Amino acid sequence: ALAAGVGVFVVDQLSKMLAQSVLPGTAITAVPASFVNGSLTVVLELAGIALTLLLAFSGGRARMGYGLIVGGLFASLWEQVTRGSLTNFIHLGGLPVFNLAHVALLVGLALVAWSLLRNEKPLVASS
Repeated sequence: ALAAGVGVFVVDQLSKMLAQSVLPGTAITAVPASFVNGSLTVVLELAGIALTLLLAFSGGRARMGYGLIVGGLFASLWEQVTRGSLTNFIHLGGLPVFNLAHVALLVGLALVAWSLLRNEKPLVASS
């Protein structure tokens, strides 16, 4: 799970650096922190990271999903704190513009949901 989280963070940040150097400026959107209420976003991302880590350490086979979620949240948090904005550069059809951290969050949630639906192991061990 830790490797997945670190991997998401590194790949997300590298992809944004690459996009900024290769794509024209109009292909990248930076969502300012004030638009997403910066301080509230930071608090929610920290809470999400803490909750996800607690669930990940409770066991189950969804640890990869938890790692992807933590990595995506941490990548977004890092951008909010260090840049004051979120960089989005992936355009697919009529979808809103997004980045790899968003993809990691969705894939992680899907993996956790799949694990829960299959009843692989409870999130919290019962006594």
